[in-house]
Amino acid sequence: MKDTLGLRLLRPLVAQDLMEKIEMGLVHYAYFRPHQGLGGATPAEIYFGRTPSHLSAIPPPRGRPGEGPTDWLFRVEYLDAERMLPVLARKAA
Repeated sequence: MKDTLGLRLLRPLVAQDLMEKIEMGLVHYAYFRPHQGLGGATPAEIYFGRTPSHLSAIPPPRGRPGEGPTDWLFRVEYLDAERMLPVLARKAA
C-alpha cells in the first residue's frame, strides 16, 4: 500500500490528508484494480457477485504505431492529484 500510494516518496501528511489518501487507495484497490488471484476480477466484483468486467472487455487494436483507429473509446484518468491511481474512463459520445 505504501508503494502504490507513493507514501514513501511524499512529505509527511497531516492525519486527515493521510486518511483521504488511504481511502482513495483502497477504493482503487477494491473497485478498479484487477487481481490475478481472482482471475482478473476486482475484489468488489467478487464480493457483490457481479460478472467481472474483463470478461466483456474489447481487445485493444494491434498493429504498428500510426496504424489503426485514432478515435479511442477510452481515456486514462487518475483518482489522485499525484497521478498514481490510474483508471480508464469512457469518452463521451
